[in-house]
Amino acid sequence: MTASASKILIVEDEGIVAFNLQQRLQHMGYHITGLAESGREGLALVSRERPDLVLMDIHIKGEMDGIELASALNRDFDLPIIYLTAYSEDTTLERARRTRPYGYLIKPFSERELHATVQMALERHEVQAALSDSQARLQQSLEAVQRVNEQLEERVVERTAELRQHVRELEAFSHTAAHDLRSPIRAISGLSQILIETHGDALGDEGRQMLQRMAHAARRMGELIDALLSLSKLSRAPLLRADVDLGALAHEVERALREAEPERDMRIDIADDLHAQADQALIRSVIDNLMRNAWKFTRERRQGHIEVGRQNRNGRAVYYVRDNGCGFEMVHADKLFGAFFRLHDEQHYGGSGLGLSIAQRIVQRHGGEIWAEGEVGRGATMFFTLGD
Repeated sequence: MTASASKILIVEDEGIVAFNLQQRLQHMGYHITGLAESGREGLALVSRERPDLVLMDIHIKGEMDGIELASALNRDFDLPIIYLTAYSEDTTLERARRTRPYGYLIKPFSERELHATVQMALERHEVQAALSDSQARLQQSLEAVQRVNEQLEERVVERTAELRQHVRELEAFSHTAAHDLRSPIRAISGLSQILIETHGDALGDEGRQMLQRMAHAARRMGELIDALLSLSKLSRAPLLRADVDLGALAHEVERALREAEPERDMRIDIADDLHAQADQALIRSVIDNLMRNAWKFTRERRQGHIEVGRQNRNGRAVYYVRDNGCGFEMVHADKLFGAFFRLHDEQHYGGSGLGLSIAQRIVQRHGGEIWAEGEVGRGATMFFTLGD
C-alpha cells in the first residue's frame, strides 16, 4: 500500500506531540483522518473514518488507556496498531504485547524510525490480509470439494446398490431360464436317441444322420445350459476355505475322463502333496475344467500328455495344468478366459466355451490370478494362484 493511499488515525493526548506527528506523517505522504485525545474519541473516529492504521500513545486521557482501546479495536476491526510511549517497563509492555500490535515507537524517535515502522506495519497488514483472504478462499474450495465428494460417495453407494440389484436379477433370470430350458432339451436328446435305436433302419441313412445331428445339438445345448448354471451360481455360493488335496481331485477327474474315452492313449502325471486352502466344491470345478480343456486339445496327439503340478514363484504357490496339445499364439492369451471365446473349431473340439471363464471366476473369488502360456503345436499351460 502506498503512503498517499494510506489513512492514519493518531491517538495522543499531548496536543503538541500529536500536531508534530501529523506534520511529519503528512510530509511523508500519508493522509491523517483525525486526532483523538481519549479512547472513547479514538473509537468513534475509527468507526466513522475507517483508517488503515492507528498510531497511539499507551497513556491517554479518559477511562481507557491505549492498551484497552487496542483491545476494543481488535474485537471489532481488522487494522494495524502501533504504540507510542515514553515508558518501557516490563508490566506495560507485557500488557501491550497481548493486543498483538504491529510495532512500538519509544519516544523520542527519529523521522526515519517513524517512517520505517509505519510502512512495515502497513505492508505486513496487507500481506496478512491477502493471506487471510487466500486461506478463506482455500477453505471455501475445500468445503466445496468435500461437498462434491460426499455427493459423489452417496451417488456411488446408490449406483452400487442398483448395480448389485440388477446383477442379482440377471443371475436369477439366467438361473431360472436355464432350469426351464433343461427339460425340453433333455426330451429332444432322449427322443432323438430312441428314434435312432428303434426306427433307425426305417429312416435310412439320411434320416439317421439328421437325428444324430439333432441329438448332438441337444447334448451341446445341455452342456451350455449346465455351464451357464454353474456360472450363475458362482457369485451366490458362499466361499468355504479348507485344506483341499488338489491331487486327489485331479485323480478323480482323470478317472472320469478315462472312463468316457478308454480308447485314448493318454499319459497323465499328477504331483504329490498338492494341498491348498480353498473351497473344495469350487476348486474341483477349476481342476475339472482345466483338465478337460487339456484332454480336449490333445485329441490329435498319438499320445497325449497332461501334467498337474505346483511351482513356487516369489514365495507363493503357483498351480498349473500343462498339456502337449495344439497350443495357441500368445497374442490370444488374454482372450482365452472370455465367455464363449473360441480359438479352435467348435465342431471338432466341442465344449461350451465357458470352462475357462468359470475357472477364472472361481480363482478370482479366492483372491488369486489365472493366466495361460502356450505355443502353437507345442501345447499350453494354465497357471493359477489361490491367494493363500
